[in-house]
Amino acid sequence: MLKTKTIFSLLIFSTILLLGLYVFQVEEVTKMNYIISQSKLKIEAASKNQLSLQDELGNIVSLDNVEQKAKDLGFVKVNNMRYMTIPPALLARRTK
Repeated sequence: MLKTKTIFSLLIFSTILLLGLYVFQVEEVTKMNYIISQSKLKIEAASKNQLSLQDELGNIVSLDNVEQKAKDLGFVKVNNMRYMTIPPALLARRTK
């Protein structure tokens, strides 16, 4: 009778221990799935933001925008360029 009671007690203890470990593992898996799904959402948002920034950069550096910004800043188109002439006496010469 004592052996049966001991075996029965060990069986119940083992069952409770295994159920506890199972519940702990299920909780850990659920937590990891939540973290993974949140990370995927952050990656998706960052990808959309990157595409938006690339489009914005393309608009900013387009030739029309650069020309308009130059006009806004008061730059004018150069029509007549004159270069300075340097007298030959002021030029550097190689000595042998």
